[in-house]
Amino acid sequence: MSVLKHTFIGAVAALLISGAQPVTAGPDAGAYLAARQAGLANDFGQAARHFTESLKADPANPFLLENAMTSYIALGDIGRAIPIAQTIVDNEYDSQIAHLTLMIADAKADDWAAIFNGLEMGRSVGPLVDRLAIGWAHLGQGDMAEAIASFDQVIATDGMIVYGLTHKAYTLASVGDFEGAEAILSGSAVPGGMRYSRQSAIAHAQILSQLGRNSDALGIIDAVFGSQRDPGIAQLHAQLMADEAVAYSAVRTPAQGLADLFHVIAGMVREDAPKQFTLMYTRAATYLWPENTPAVLMNAALLEDLNNTIWPMPPMPRSRLMTHLFMQQNWAGPRCYGPPGAKTPRLRCLMR
Repeated sequence: MSVLKHTFIGAVAALLISGAQPVTAGPDAGAYLAARQAGLANDFGQAARHFTESLKADPANPFLLENAMTSYIALGDIGRAIPIAQTIVDNEYDSQIAHLTLMIADAKADDWAAIFNGLEMGRSVGPLVDRLAIGWAHLGQGDMAEAIASFDQVIATDGMIVYGLTHKAYTLASVGDFEGAEAILSGSAVPGGMRYSRQSAIAHAQILSQLGRNSDALGIIDAVFGSQRDPGIAQLHAQLMADEAVAYSAVRTPAQGLADLFHVIAGMVREDAPKQFTLMYTRAATYLWPENTPAVLMNAALLEDLNNTIWPMPPMPRSRLMTHLFMQQNWAGPRCYGPPGAKTPRLRCLMR
């Protein structure tokens, strides 16, 4: 298990330990017991309602606050989770999920100064998130030089090189520096070659197309996705085959950059962490980027695994709905093989 994965799994353990603290039965013992039962059944709507009711009698209780907040996040109701997260922080309780919630609230509001302030106050989400968030916050404030310097620091950190390179490439592409972005995604700086998520593979193909290299872009699509292409990938493949100059539409904003990171983290911890914890990160991803199809799909899969079949599917065009259905039924993950003409595998997946 990687050091980064250990960091997030350690946060899960801390969350579970804090969740085991006893609560003294008071006037609202019935609401508390109902909340616990709903939580055990993964009935997030009822859990949120009953934990919130219990807070009326004990508004500073860390167990009630944490569980009310995470129940609302699991529902996708981040708006109601935010003030609870703020209460947790105001009471100086240590909660990675509260820190995550306030970070995405600030990113959604384009309040990048608040992200800097939060990190300076010790509201850490984890080393990887904190450091990449600094880079995106600098870009959000229009400071490209500081953004690149921040990503370079991530690249120089043991175990974080691929994440730093990927987000640096996204940043360069978002401002039209496709040559710089392609030089990074070509993988020359990574031992064994660059590793791709679905999003970064799409980004690389679009960047190559912008540089007039559609044949190389097709090689990336074929190597990563194989012949089983969902409608979105099939459309991109058709555009490249028709020699169209495909516009760059992957990660374009700081909020989308953070959303992509949270989705990748969810994929990284999914096999080892409780599904409820993984859901916190996929919900964060879709809050910042509602059109992020893979993250929406992961939300759906996690909720299905938790026997919670009532979940809000955001309105979407028919083409995106078909992509959802195809990916659910057919796509097990990117196929990561070598680049066109390579004799040995070089492309590897950042996320499955």
